[in-house]
Amino acid sequence: MRLLLVPTALALLAPFGCSSEGEIAASLRELAANGSEFELAAALPFRWERCAFLSPYTTRARAEELLHVEWPTFSALGLESQDSFHLLACSANGGVTGFARLGRSFRFVEGTTNRALLTGSTLRNLGENGDLLLEAPQRYDVPDFSFE
Repeated sequence: MRLLLVPTALALLAPFGCSSEGEIAASLRELAANGSEFELAAALPFRWERCAFLSPYTTRARAEELLHVEWPTFSALGLESQDSFHLLACSANGGVTGFARLGRSFRFVEGTTNRALLTGSTLRNLGENGDLLLEAPQRYDVPDFSFE
């Protein structure tokens, strides 16, 4: 039974442009290496209008609120019940356009996770000696949003 669930979950997630953790993580690490500010778009291989770094235990409702989309397959990713990764998720035109798991080696300045970032947002690495401590200088609070 377990063998059947994994391919089914992957099939449900595939239309949303899941990118491998390695590709995006490597891109973020490379761009953050010199400590200067960089555009988030430079690290992402898919189009987007809204993005969010979701911390462990973030709920589906919060992800949908930040991204302004309905995301019925969100729970299959396991973020709501695990603390082993962060999720970078992006949306455009009312749908999820891409997401990637980021290992716990990625750390974030308070206020950077679980906030919506809009197109043109920048990041900078405040970490030292190769450590990653990402901050989004431009943060956006999300107004109340519902699908009703």
